[in-house]
Amino acid sequence: MIEVDGIVEGAIFYTHSKIVTPEGEVPTITFGPVFISPKYHRQRLGRKSITHSIAKATEMGYTAILTLGYPYHFLFVK
Repeated sequence: MIEVDGIVEGAIFYTHSKIVTPEGEVPTITFGPVFISPKYHRQRLGRKSITHSIAKATEMGYTAILTLGYPYHFLFVK
């Protein structure tokens, strides 16, 4: 969440999910949407939020993040 002077100006939403394979289930999280207040657009806040949350998900042991939305809206980081 991005907060400025006590007001939420941006956020990313995640939910628990899983990939089911014949070998079992893989715990994942699903990503989307991302919200940045229009007055903070074009300041790389969305990119910073996404990059930070990918790092946190990796720290938490997730090996995959599923995305919702249009592919051109997302930055993918290895």
